[in-house]
Amino acid sequence: MVLTPYAILRQLCFFKGSTHARNISNLTKQHVSPSSNVLIPWNSTPGISTQRPNRYMWTDASRKGFGGYYLPSCDAPIHELRPSSAFSGAWGSGCIECSITYLEMAAVLHGLKLWKEKFKDHEVVCFCDNQGVVRGLWGKNIKGEAMNPLGEIIQLCKAANIELAPRWIPGKGNVLADLLSRRCDIARVGNLAPQLSNSFPEP
Repeated sequence: MVLTPYAILRQLCFFKGSTHARNISNLTKQHVSPSSNVLIPWNSTPGISTQRPNRYMWTDASRKGFGGYYLPSCDAPIHELRPSSAFSGAWGSGCIECSITYLEMAAVLHGLKLWKEKFKDHEVVCFCDNQGVVRGLWGKNIKGEAMNPLGEIIQLCKAANIELAPRWIPGKGNVLADLLSRRCDIARVGNLAPQLSNSFPEP
């Protein structure tokens, strides 16, 4: 079986029954606001579908660093991922005391900045395993320092005409982004995406 983000979610939920597995797997295809069941991206009218082409981005953060990648489809094979479609970086000393919510939000911002031109005029489905960040990206329950990168995200999306559709996924469904953020198991990164193994060396 070809490993894709869609396949990972199906494997995670298979033991809970086929109906539940289908519902969870559909997270990759249904972009729904947790509060209203209507997609309300930054630059569209609620309830009106713009039928834009999609891009899919996964991000994660740890105390060691941040990482992420993007694919044109949830069915695209992860093993074909190229270095230009992924990132892995270390935090500066000023981020050591920041909250994990801030770090996770900053990772989302980094991905949007990095691929701004590729995401321009697209809907970007952004997968994150931090529920606070996802709620914040939907404009709910976000306070403190995480407001700073969130404000930049909003401005960037408006400037580039990006519709952002945040989605929460379980941490086990965000394996590659997690590994890229921890910067400690390059061999495993190489097993998932061979072309990345020499691009992001361990610190």
